[in-house]
Amino acid sequence: MNPLANGMLAGTRLAFTGDPLDWLEANVRIPHSARSTQWDRQTAPWWNDVIRDFTDPTCRQTFVQACTGAGKSTALETLICWAVAQQPGPMLSITQTDETSAEWMATRLMPVLDACEAVQPLMPSNRHHAKKTGIYFAHMPLILGGANVSNAQEKSVQYLLLDECWTYSDLISQFKKRLHDRWNGYSLLVSQSYEEPHALTEEWRAGEQFEWCHRCPGCENWVRPEWTNIKYDEAKNTQGEWIWGDLVASVRHECPHCGHVTADTAAGRRALTNRSEWRSAENSHVAGFRCRRISAVSVYWIRWADLVLQWLQAQDAKRLGVMQQVKDFRMQRLAEPWKIEEELPPLELEAAGYYAEEWADGRPLPTEAARIMTCDVQQDHYWVVVRVWLANGHSRLIWAGKVHTTDQLREMQVRLKVPEKRCLLDAGNSFHGRVYDICARFGWTALVGRGEDWFTSRGADGKPIRRYYSAPDKVVAPTHRDHLGRRVQVLFFYWASDPVKDILAALRNAGSPTWEFPQDAPPEYVRHMNSEKKRQTVDKKTKKMRLRWTATGRDNHLWDAEAMNVVAAQMLGLLPSVQGDASLVEEPNNDES
Repeated sequence: MNPLANGMLAGTRLAFTGDPLDWLEANVRIPHSARSTQWDRQTAPWWNDVIRDFTDPTCRQTFVQACTGAGKSTALETLICWAVAQQPGPMLSITQTDETSAEWMATRLMPVLDACEAVQPLMPSNRHHAKKTGIYFAHMPLILGGANVSNAQEKSVQYLLLDECWTYSDLISQFKKRLHDRWNGYSLLVSQSYEEPHALTEEWRAGEQFEWCHRCPGCENWVRPEWTNIKYDEAKNTQGEWIWGDLVASVRHECPHCGHVTADTAAGRRALTNRSEWRSAENSHVAGFRCRRISAVSVYWIRWADLVLQWLQAQDAKRLGVMQQVKDFRMQRLAEPWKIEEELPPLELEAAGYYAEEWADGRPLPTEAARIMTCDVQQDHYWVVVRVWLANGHSRLIWAGKVHTTDQLREMQVRLKVPEKRCLLDAGNSFHGRVYDICARFGWTALVGRGEDWFTSRGADGKPIRRYYSAPDKVVAPTHRDHLGRRVQVLFFYWASDPVKDILAALRNAGSPTWEFPQDAPPEYVRHMNSEKKRQTVDKKTKKMRLRWTATGRDNHLWDAEAMNVVAAQMLGLLPSVQGDASLVEEPNNDES
């Protein structure tokens, strides 16, 4: 045969025309998978229709809200194999940062591509064409990168893959413009859920909404993956403490239609998966836009008992005002958007049944663990809060109001018997020099509020942990000297104002007995406690949109003083201070009964 014809035949292949799932099962290997090293449509069947969306020319966008541990990264790796071998086109894959993208490329994507025999002949022979920022095949580029402005510019692609896009709300529209209105352009957005307001809210509303539901074995009705369907017994001892073994043994799924019970076993959860499929909400939507949600309740290798334990821990933290764990559970495990307004009860501030004057002599409360004085410093006066904290995290306000002089502050501290180290002044203002001098004079501590979400410090074991306050630091007071004429160092901490105010808002709304204020609190106290709301603002450093506590026009000084009191309680271990993160749940052993 003619050599030219031989070459043409060798370089030409017919496209696969069957079910793409058949091709994937025959060609794709997942070396790093803990569940199956060969791609199998039964392993994570909720991704099968997402893959079909990618191959469907009538589908222009798919948005998947998936719980952590549902196989999001593996699905993206699988789709890239298919695209390179069967459906080529310029592709842009974005994750949170350039560093995480490079790590994913080296540890996960390249091993999958190397293990795919259909992709191997297409890999570039020039090693410089395969690097951490992408692979430049002869027939298509695969561009990889983090979510930043640079990666959202200049590129023109046919396929757009956005991973964990809940972290970059302001860039989503910029990345979608990289499709340049191609008639065959397609975007896949894959993420855990998000905090509203968010750009993903409108992406969800625009698409036909599907949920991964199962058909009940008892009544044959379709059942949505609602958390309220996971039941457990109130297994507690006479002291009201959980009996964990009995609690875990009681966890089960109950059908909301007929009450059919499914045990929390690998076989029971897998049986429901085998009876599951995507069910449409039949909502009004843009043609070709599809949205899918997969909850941890529906992922058969995630034990419901593990979810119940996480839920109860989150509820315990919520009762002490810490909402982060509830937020993580809803967004990461249930794959549902977070609205803090839905978690807080309607705001009705009501004084508890006591008077501050009853405690004006500084006598201790029963089960008192600490008393803390915090001050919001103004140019010629101070707004002060003195609160007593109990060992169980509950607290009682014993003084609040305005004082005019430093001597009055000192008199109050002595009269109410507040230890020096538990008197904290706000130094995050233009009067910080005066604040440091006051702290140096009396042995008090300074606090500086910041817009960070957390601060990283070292725990007792030396490992880094996240807290809503920084490690302690020191600053020299500008003018105050000790009795020997030496300059004095002042202890100070930074604190994350927005998450701390989330905690304060939850405590405020919980009210008595968790968080109390007296019948004779000054009239301005309630006004100050209603002085801020969460609103979407532009972060001055990152220029990104974020939710911040902002003043509504009223004075907010006692609100700020109460927030600093919460920080001090965290430092003393009276309130949770470490930010919780829901961890991935690995597949249980096959011998689980």
